[in-house]
This record gives sequence, structure tokens and C-alpha cells, in this order.
Amino acid sequence: MSKTPFDPAFKLHAAIKANCMQRGLLVYPMGGTIDGQYGDHILLAPPYIITSSQLDFVIDTLHQVISEETQKLATPGN
Repeated sequence: MSKTPFDPAFKLHAAIKANCMQRGLLVYPMGGTIDGQYGDHILLAPPYIITSSQLDFVIDTLHQVISEETQKLATPGN
């Protein structure tokens, strides 16, 4: 696994946000967090009072979305 940031042209953070929103999960994305140009991050802000099933939803959804969106980058033609 590489720690090289994704190309900013991919706008990975925005794609993750859009995919999460379609599934009912709100996240706070940001690009350029390494040097103003490179680096994507996703901020989660769950409430202090959250059930185990709600937390499972957050974790499972974010995992699925990140997997899908990074797979798209590895697929030729994208």
C-alpha cells in the first residue's frame, strides 16, 4: 500500500461525499489537506449519543464507499 496522495484532478473527496449522501450518510470532505493542493480527507461528526447499529452503519457505509470510489480510479477508462 502506498501513502502517495491521489491526484487532485480525481476529486476523490467530492466523489466520496456524493456517494455517501446517496446512501444517507453525511460527511465533511476536503481536498488539498497536505499542501493546499494534494491530499483528501473525510471528517465524520457523529453525535455523542449514538447506537451501536448507527455506528455500524457509518463504518460499513464509509468502508463500502471508499472501496468503490478507489476501485473506480484503478479501472481503465475512468
